[in-house]
Amino acid sequence: MNRLAVWLDNPILVKHARSRLRLIHLLPSVAVVMVLASCVLLLAYQYNAMNGGQAFGGLLTLQFVVLAVMGASQVSSSVGKARESGILDFHRASPMPPISEALGFLFGAPLREYLMFAATLPFTLVCSWKGYPSWSGTFQLIGSLVLGAWALHAMALLNSLSGKGGKAGNRGIIGLVLLLIFTSTAIVYGFFAAADGIDLYPMGHFFEVQLPWLVVMAIYLLPTAGFFLVASTRRLASERAHPLSKPQAIAALATISVLLTGGLWTIEEDFYATLTVLYGLILASMILISAVTPGRDEFIKGVRKAVKEGRKYPSAWSDRGLNRLSLFCLCGLVLVASTFASKFLDRSAAWTNEPLQPSYSLPIAIGVLVLAYYGLALQYFQLRFGKHGATFTALFLLVVWLLPLGLGAIGAASYSQTRTPDSPPDFWSPTIASLSPIFGITVSSSIGNVPSLDRARFAAIMPALIFALLFNNLVTSIRRRIEKEVVPEPEPIDALLAEPLTVS
Repeated sequence: MNRLAVWLDNPILVKHARSRLRLIHLLPSVAVVMVLASCVLLLAYQYNAMNGGQAFGGLLTLQFVVLAVMGASQVSSSVGKARESGILDFHRASPMPPISEALGFLFGAPLREYLMFAATLPFTLVCSWKGYPSWSGTFQLIGSLVLGAWALHAMALLNSLSGKGGKAGNRGIIGLVLLLIFTSTAIVYGFFAAADGIDLYPMGHFFEVQLPWLVVMAIYLLPTAGFFLVASTRRLASERAHPLSKPQAIAALATISVLLTGGLWTIEEDFYATLTVLYGLILASMILISAVTPGRDEFIKGVRKAVKEGRKYPSAWSDRGLNRLSLFCLCGLVLVASTFASKFLDRSAAWTNEPLQPSYSLPIAIGVLVLAYYGLALQYFQLRFGKHGATFTALFLLVVWLLPLGLGAIGAASYSQTRTPDSPPDFWSPTIASLSPIFGITVSSSIGNVPSLDRARFAAIMPALIFALLFNNLVTSIRRRIEKEVVPEPEPIDALLAEPLTVS
């Protein structure tokens, strides 16, 4: 009880409770939500849809918009205003722990949305009272919705703390709203399907364990919200801190590997699970590498501090250390998880109709090398060009990844227009497209019956190997150059001995 009282005494939480729970604003908002929920039930009753998932799915959609979308918007807006006004810097200087600040914003900003959401719960209970879905299904769906809202709120909190100025969070929430608008139809049909199927399929799977869907959703959403909260806490502690430390990034990728493998474990359809795991882990690793890679100014400060402490350069596990050791660990995790998936998870090779059975050794090697040269290239450009390093990295990826893919697509299109029955197979278009890892990883696994497979495989592996070696040498070279600029070289001993001794 004492801990709960201390947490409720959080000044940020109290401030939001006083400002957002004023009756003059709270009562109209609750009334509007209850009117909308009543309209959903009346329409369902008029069209005899109370015994199906339409009524409950419509209420779930309304609850998702209120709690998840509007709540995330309030979290982002409150943090953005605090940054613009300078209150956030005051909180950093105060003795309040950063985790208390994060929880205050996370649960304080959407307080009104929580009460609006609570006002819709009696309408969902009416659907359950009518018999569809059952009470247990209602509890699972509402619990999963709350967990998803927490994850979105934590993501909005981290997004609002990233970038420069308080407008970063507003841009992020605008992007989230646009994404939801374009995917609104799929979301609504997804809620309808969930309401229809929760009683027919109340259990899900994680690896070989059969669990209720609420537990499965908690396994995925709680770690997601937890890592977002950890990153937000670090950003609240220091404006210049990386979202995650290097050990935390490795732990995040390990968690993603387990969750991704566990989710795909029981799928029996004909699909290539190894490629799914490989592409997913490469994308996640790229995001994590970007979060832990230091810039030029950070590395210079780390070198100066290391010299004062009697070391040559900062620790590889510190925020100011180079990302090579953490990159090696992330590549190792991708290698292990993808190899595990190829041995125990992928079942498509057993019944594929393709003349060549998929082979994943080369695609995994290419994927690991691609991840390695991406991290090294990002580190080099950050050290070489400072704050413009991310721009040069994006330009490099545009040339190396998207340009070959576009040229290959253009070549394939022109070949299809000029093709005759006597024309030889198109060897060059797949080979050029294979220079991009987006296409080359898939082609190197023998999927698609590409002409001249060996040529395509060679085109896929060679750039990855060359770029990995090249950028590793470039990172070493730029590191030595910076160390020479920052750390003065000691004078030779002969020059010191040649100086005359003066006695004052």
